[in-house]
Amino acid sequence: MSLPACLPPQPHTLPDGGRVLLRPITSADRTRFVQALPHLSPRSRHQRFHTPNFSFSAYHLSYLTEVDQHHHVALGVVDLDQPDEPGIAVGRYICLPDQPGHAELALTVVDAHQHRGIGSLLMRALLHHAAAHPLTTFDCHIQAERTGLIDVLCQHYGATVHTVRSGIAELALPVPAA
Repeated sequence: MSLPACLPPQPHTLPDGGRVLLRPITSADRTRFVQALPHLSPRSRHQRFHTPNFSFSAYHLSYLTEVDQHHHVALGVVDLDQPDEPGIAVGRYICLPDQPGHAELALTVVDAHQHRGIGSLLMRALLHHAAAHPLTTFDCHIQAERTGLIDVLCQHYGATVHTVRSGIAELALPVPAA
């Protein structure tokens, strides 16, 4: 059975009762990306982009929003109680052409919405999508100091740490079969 190229927009209720919409990222989201960046602390920017002073160039905005939703899958989360505000999270995977079955995974949740279950929501959706397109492994590059996140990925999702170099932990996270 073949699934559509990406999941349709889906409303979700978070454990704290907040209502969010999980939906595919499109090129129309360029403005949301620019508006959301100031909502990431320098620490969060450093954790995601490996620099605290990251800003979006035209190239970055195109790369992050003009995705095919098959080889480069990107999902966004917006707050249904504040739909005109910028998005509050993005999760994506990008298939690695030189490693069949593998994709690089990245998640970002703006600071004010962390620890609400949004990262887990994105992770489940991306794993579900990846299993149907047949991927076997998400490759993750995480700053080694983020031991809490690494522990969660290992304990809850079965990730294993392959190497740690230059302060970056490289993990392999298995994609469960569909």
